[in-house]
Amino acid sequence: MILMMAVVILMVIRFSLVIKSLFVGGISVAYVMALRAVQGFICVFTVLMEYELLINWRLAAERDTARHVLAERQCLASCQTVDAINMRMYDICHKVFGTLSDAGTEFGKETAAPLREVSV
Repeated sequence: MILMMAVVILMVIRFSLVIKSLFVGGISVAYVMALRAVQGFICVFTVLMEYELLINWRLAAERDTARHVLAERQCLASCQTVDAINMRMYDICHKVFGTLSDAGTEFGKETAAPLREVSV
């Protein structure tokens, strides 16, 4: 934006010099006033366009920030869901082992190992 403003300023100065040289060269005052009006409209239009660019840039930055925050919240919710499921599976596994132990079923390390791997 700074580069664009510098170019616009240089163009306005150049346009002013051209108008001044035309006036010195003998162009009528009415034409000079018309050229000055055109120059003013160009300056106003340029300022409005730069303002629009600035607003669009700010809105894009806010949109990106909102997307980043939403992604973080979704990730946190997913992690919490996975943790809750893991805790529930751990509890279920211990209940199954407790029920089988109460029923008198003996588990050897070889039998219990695959079940413990699934619960973790």
